[in-house]
Order: sequence, then structure tokens, then C-alpha cells
Amino acid sequence: MSPVTAGSLARLASAPPTPISLGILYHASQHAKRSQNLLPPSKFIHSELPIRLARLHALLTSQQMPHNMSSLPSIRAMALRTREDISSLLDAPIPDSANTEAHFAGVAADVAERGEVTMRMLARAFGELYAGAGGVVPGEEWGGEEADAFFDRMHALHVGAHLLLSEHAALRSASAHPLVTPLSPTSLATRAAADARTLCARLTGSPHACPEIIIIDNLPPRAPPTLAVAPHVHRVLLDLLANALRATADTRRPVRVVVSRGAEDSFRAWGQGR
Repeated sequence: MSPVTAGSLARLASAPPTPISLGILYHASQHAKRSQNLLPPSKFIHSELPIRLARLHALLTSQQMPHNMSSLPSIRAMALRTREDISSLLDAPIPDSANTEAHFAGVAADVAERGEVTMRMLARAFGELYAGAGGVVPGEEWGGEEADAFFDRMHALHVGAHLLLSEHAALRSASAHPLVTPLSPTSLATRAAADARTLCARLTGSPHACPEIIIIDNLPPRAPPTLAVAPHVHRVLLDLLANALRATADTRRPVRVVVSRGAEDSFRAWGQGR
């Protein structure tokens, strides 16, 4: 593997990533499945992933990281692993034939697996920061909104790269399902509500201790399905509703979830505690 140079990293990091909506990703995947032609999506990922990973690498090595975290051992290890992944992608031939596409698929699968491990190292970095501060959790000096925005960008880059790699892997598997699928927001909210109440009952020891969750469907009649990553939306809703149930457990007043459609589909939940 040829190590990527600092100049190449800088050029990649300065290149704008291609905007991709879930709709574009879904329809491109469907077309590739129907045509059995994996070359277009593979070529796109071959050129796009190095840009996104280079931008992630730039964040990991940035002096703007809160509390100079770029100097922590785990952050340096994350940056090194990301740089190695970029080198692997750049070394891979452009997937313009069945053989080169199969080779690139192996490289992409390895990058996907390594990427998950790399991002889990971020938790270790926070542990190093905590230990270095003498066990004192940083307070207001942590950085507030700027620090939150910094890690939001880092997370968004990782999620975007992971989504591209996961969709690519699903295209090559007869049994795997694409991550982006059409779904009913109301059905998803109903399932998340049932799971949240099950979790509440398990924690309290009684289903009667859990407030009711009322789903209010404000979607227009015969609304088309929504394209989304169902497991991700379900997890977000489950966390939201579980927190709402904990907050209203004393009053046992119902938690209401409104499903509506504007420029984007949205979920709003509210309840009344003490």
C-alpha cells in the first residue's frame, strides 16, 4: 500500500463532497439491482469516499479540536487508520470491469469494517481526556455549541461514508437488504412506541406504570412512502419516547406523537411530567 501524501490529503479534503439525498441513493441502488450493473455505483464510491475520508482526517488532525484532542493517542490512531483507508482506496484500480469491481468490493468491505472500529476509538479518546484532566469532566470551558458542531461534522462524515459503503455491500449480496427503504412513518412510530412501552415495563416491572403513547397521524391521505434508514429512525424515536415515558411516569399522562409532512416528514412528541 502506497502511503498517501500530505499534499494529496489536502487536495482531497478541499474538494467538495457530492451531495447525495436518500432518494438519489435509493433510486441509484434500485437501478443497479435491476440492471445487474455495479460499475456505476462502484466508480462513484471509488472517487467519492477518499474525499469524505480526507475531510474526516482533516478534522481528526485539526488544531481546532476541543481541548487539543488531536494530540491524544486515540485520536492520532484514528487519524492514522483513516489515512491508511484513504491509501487503500486510492491504490485500488478504478472498477471498470468485473474483475476490478470485485477487487474494489473487497477493499470497500475492509474499509467499512475498519471504519466502524476507528469511530469506536473516539470513546477511548474521551476517556483519555478525562484521565488527563484528573478525572474532572470539562464544564462550560468544553466549548459549548462550537464543540458540538465540530463533533456533529465528524459524525456526519462517518455516517455518510458508512451509508455509502453499506448500500454498496447490500448491492452485492442476495440476502442483504438496502439500508434506504420506503416506509410508513406512522407504522414506524407505532412500532417504536410499542418498543418504548415494552422497555418501560421491563424497567418498572409493570406495564401499568407506563404512560400511554398516542400516535396522531397528520399525514395527507394516500401519502407516498417515506425514504429513510428505518433502523436509524426507529432508534432515534425509541430513545425519544423512552425519555418521554421516564419524564411522565409520575403523572402517567399520555405521551403524544404527531406525524406530519412538510418539506420533510417529521415527528413531534410531547408529554407532561411534574
